[in-house]
Amino acid sequence: MLWYAGSEFGDEGNKFRSQVKKSLAVAWRLGFERGSQPTFASVYRDWAMK
Repeated sequence: MLWYAGSEFGDEGNKFRSQVKKSLAVAWRLGFERGSQPTFASVYRDWAMK
């Protein structure tokens, strides 16, 4: 939720989002993703960036 809301905090929020983006794939892993399909983290990140 903090990553999603980060864009509302101007430059500092955008810097936070860019720093945390690298670890999202691990932090948001659900545990049942398959290697050939998009992960929850990538789908959510792409949706939130729109």
